[in-house]
Amino acid sequence: MMILSSVCEPPFEELAQVGSCPKVFQLYLYGDWAWMDDHIARAVNSGYAALCLTADTQVYSRRERSIAMDWVPRADLRTGHR
Repeated sequence: MMILSSVCEPPFEELAQVGSCPKVFQLYLYGDWAWMDDHIARAVNSGYAALCLTADTQVYSRRERSIAMDWVPRADLRTGHR
């Protein structure tokens, strides 16, 4: 089984082609309804068999481990705080 996030890199459509195992798409509930509908449709079209909804913080929060490793989130996830 493979569970892939809506914020994974490379894109979830590309990763869906990797194997023949069942795939679950994890959708973070942020953005507008059209954005979420688009991601769900793309997941279905890519062969994902299930959907996992994740309600979390709307923006990327301060994470000490990530800061220590000098990891920087994608621009659309940043809050401007580091």
